[in-house]
Amino acid sequence: MTFDPLSPEFAQTPFEHLSAMRATGKPYVHTNTLKRLVSVFSYADCEAVLQDHEKWSSDRGESVRKAGLGDAMILLFDDPPEHTRRRNAVKRQFMPAALAGMKAAIESRVANLLSKANGKVIDFVSEIAAPLTISTIGLMLSIEEDEIAKVREWTEKLARIDGVANFLHHPDDWMEQAGSATLNEMADFFSAKIKSHRSQRNDLLSVLLASELSRDEAVSMAKFILHAGNETTTNLLSQLLLLLIEHPDQYARLKIAPELASGAIDEALRLRGSFRETERVAKLDCELSGVKVRKGDTVVTWLASGNRDHSVFVEPDRFDIARQPNRHLSFARGIHTCLGNILAKSEAAAFVGALIQHHATLELVGDNAVRWSDNPLMSGVTKLDVRITLK
Repeated sequence: MTFDPLSPEFAQTPFEHLSAMRATGKPYVHTNTLKRLVSVFSYADCEAVLQDHEKWSSDRGESVRKAGLGDAMILLFDDPPEHTRRRNAVKRQFMPAALAGMKAAIESRVANLLSKANGKVIDFVSEIAAPLTISTIGLMLSIEEDEIAKVREWTEKLARIDGVANFLHHPDDWMEQAGSATLNEMADFFSAKIKSHRSQRNDLLSVLLASELSRDEAVSMAKFILHAGNETTTNLLSQLLLLLIEHPDQYARLKIAPELASGAIDEALRLRGSFRETERVAKLDCELSGVKVRKGDTVVTWLASGNRDHSVFVEPDRFDIARQPNRHLSFARGIHTCLGNILAKSEAAAFVGALIQHHATLELVGDNAVRWSDNPLMSGVTKLDVRITLK
């Protein structure tokens, strides 16, 4: 059995392909890629790799540059002690105590966006999900309303190439050039922000400036937070809405039992988390489920596969907002657990809360209401035509 995640067949039915690979009970060694890759599919293998940073490195240096992502993934693609130093510089800003002050602003933004959309046919991605996400990050990074469109354009470009370079059969200079050009624009944008920023403001840019990070690191960290935070949360909101529309019984259940909102968010993350995979590099020769892994091999942990592993989740393909426990892998594990996971859930909770409060009716509109991302390694929705009617 061959496995090519860049094939048209995988793009059309990714979860079926991942299920078939998981059923083999062993990792898959890619032989036609630019570098040696080993894909793992079981929950146990994915979790084991993600949790052990002593055995598995996140530093992918040159390969990241060739993927066109440069330093936009500074916090994902580094190891201790640099990772620890950089994460410590900003982690308090993403803790519940720091985020509590943003709750009212997020809820107000959700209310305004839903009020404008009430009863109309809209593209949920561009008219609610992306503006909400970018404006929330904007509170932290001093992004103004009239800058949202440009920011969205940058993160969309990076999302199209994220992870794809690993599986290429031949080098792709365009990918490196396109990514680098986007990152240069983002660097200029944040360099200007930092230069003119008033350090007395209590936001993330001020924290970056006051930290021990260099100016270049501060710019890179801002780029990372913008890219990683925007596309993932935009997708979470879009997939959550789509799942509620596709499963009206679960939406009805949610309206009766609003305390299940957190479960609905986690279930959306489990079934359709933004990143279908993430990678680590072997620091030494070892084995994974009987397959030899060489030092320097890139190991691809298929989160989307582990999240549907029958040995961990009962009826794993079913959307169940009351599923307990739900230890999905969508925010990864270990020292690289998603920095912004609490913020992402807070935005989703505000959105779901508003739907419940207003007894909103939800419907897809048109025969081509949903357009999926053309990056097969991301579970992304780029268009979602819906009508949300508030009562």
